[in-house]
Amino acid sequence: MICGFSHWDLVYGSTLQLGMHDGLLSLNAADADLSGVLQRLGEAAGFDFRLPKDLQRKKITLQLSDVGIETALKRILEGLNYATVYSVDDKGDDTRIVAVYIYGKHEGGVRTGQAAPSESVPGRSIGDYEKRIAVVQKLLREVPPDSPAGRRYQKEIENYQRLVERLKLKK
Repeated sequence: MICGFSHWDLVYGSTLQLGMHDGLLSLNAADADLSGVLQRLGEAAGFDFRLPKDLQRKKITLQLSDVGIETALKRILEGLNYATVYSVDDKGDDTRIVAVYIYGKHEGGVRTGQAAPSESVPGRSIGDYEKRIAVVQKLLREVPPDSPAGRRYQKEIENYQRLVERLKLKK
């Protein structure tokens, strides 16, 4: 986690202040774009997010003080369907968020807050994960390999490759 990161934005009457210290997040957002809040949070905490176009202009007003990333995500994304993708180190000691996928609000939908990092998503095939590996490899080619994004993409590829191998062994 980045320590001591803080950022102020004053854009078209909205405000956004985000700070991280010792892995805890403080946020003050007033009529701020959801996509801007998530972008700043992703930069500070080191994860990617995907947001559908119909939610890119959604505004939020929220205050959080010294909360964990997962708690912050639950509050920021309240009422929306989302999935959190985790990365686990080889020893299984360190788990961290690498991506958040926001699906929007659907009537009767299921809200997915967290999935076990070592389990596959039901209904996903090995081919689906191999396609994701190809997408992330393409993203990796667009950034320096030793940059934070490059290292994050490399780790994501490794995690998907391990998952594919485990799924192949189960067959």
